[in-house]
Amino acid sequence: MYPGIRDYISMHFSLFLIGAAVVGMVMPGIDLIPKWLVLPIIASVIFLSTSKIAHEDFLAIQYSRAILFTLLRFIFLPVLMFIAMNKFIPTYSSSIFLLALLPAGVMSPVLVHVMGGNITLALGIVVISSLMAPITLPLAFAFFGNSGVTLDAMSMFWNLAIVIVFPMFLYGLCARHMSSLTVRIKQNASCFTVLLMSGCMLIVVAQRREVLFQNIPFLVKSLLVMSLAFASFYVMGWLYPSGKQKRTQIAYALTSGAMNNMLGISIAFLYFPPEVSLFMVLTEVPWVLSLPLFQYLLERKYKTSEHSI
Repeated sequence: MYPGIRDYISMHFSLFLIGAAVVGMVMPGIDLIPKWLVLPIIASVIFLSTSKIAHEDFLAIQYSRAILFTLLRFIFLPVLMFIAMNKFIPTYSSSIFLLALLPAGVMSPVLVHVMGGNITLALGIVVISSLMAPITLPLAFAFFGNSGVTLDAMSMFWNLAIVIVFPMFLYGLCARHMSSLTVRIKQNASCFTVLLMSGCMLIVVAQRREVLFQNIPFLVKSLLVMSLAFASFYVMGWLYPSGKQKRTQIAYALTSGAMNNMLGISIAFLYFPPEVSLFMVLTEVPWVLSLPLFQYLLERKYKTSEHSI
């Protein structure tokens, strides 16, 4: 792809996602696209995103520090949030539970690196939470069946295993045996990731647009609830005991808050009621907006610290 076009697409991630959502809401016929296509799309996104992580970073993964945080953030916290939501706002219990269970986004180590965090720690959290997801997601909803959602846990397990684990393994083989191909993949990964994610958004919104237009009050409440949830994820990561080291706090906060919500959108689309699917589509809003807000607060905090010294 031409570098100018490639760079434009990569730099306008939010614009393409919003455009895809708008087209999905208004263009007829898109809802006829088979829903099973979202799984190979997400698998391709994970394959391309894996290419953004250098081989030497994999070798330096800090598994010992990542394991405890991953268990607390991606198992213990979701259960607590589910119990709280089921008691106070049961309408959103399944949606928040799914959102909280999602693994750290494959792109989060890149975000951590950009913001000056500990990339090897972030990578460890991504790898562990991603490998856990095919087990924790089906089991969590199997144990908490009173959420009103009935799932085919075994089907979800195999689909998640194929969508998450296989692309990572496949890219590892490509990197090991086809170095020239991996160079081309790295050059175009960001661009094609944006296009694929936009395609997934297009399909999901088109299939759910009737529910979207019929539930405007639900949308407003959902945005408020999910914004509070995202704030909780970032705060949990930032306050996690880390010796108050800046690089470590950034890694914990971003891997906690920048989860793989496109995976959540596809899972909700295939296995959950339309309201949960719609909720997950809307999570793109706080997911995107939370990143510049976190960066702004981070810069402000450390500028203030420097002036006080």
